[in-house]
Amino acid sequence: MIMDLGLAGKKVAISAATRGLGLATAKVLLEEGAEVAICGRRPGGGARFETGYQGEGHPLAQKGVKEATEYLSQFGMVHGSTVDCADEKAVKRWVEQSAQAMGGLDIAISNASALGGRPNTRESWDLSYQVDLLSCVAMFDAALPWFRKAGGGAFVQTGSAAAIEDH
Repeated sequence: MIMDLGLAGKKVAISAATRGLGLATAKVLLEEGAEVAICGRRPGGGARFETGYQGEGHPLAQKGVKEATEYLSQFGMVHGSTVDCADEKAVKRWVEQSAQAMGGLDIAISNASALGGRPNTRESWDLSYQVDLLSCVAMFDAALPWFRKAGGGAFVQTGSAAAIEDH
């Protein structure tokens, strides 16, 4: 642990956390002593690692929920679920089930995005609206009763330059 961020014992849900920023965030939170629930749309198992800026086989370039959960489990208590963030009901169900499994919820991090790397078409924008905005609203709606029960909580929404590339 580099520094104590006061996150030990916190219960955290992070959407789209099977690779990249979401996975790195989950790792840091686990190292700080938080219990973390992650989701991703690919269940995993069987396929090779993805390639990208982190290089083939890099632990932060994992391919699915199964591999990400296995990787993260070395750092602390992690729960992994396959969830399509384009499905608002599935997102709400995942938050509820995760909060129940962890015995509460202190932090909700909406990390899902569908816009980066897609062509500038109406279909891409519709999907982005569903995933980038409405899954965030669904996640936070589902988290709010848990925050009220706990006497407070934190919502976090991530973003990146991928949201504006080619648009």
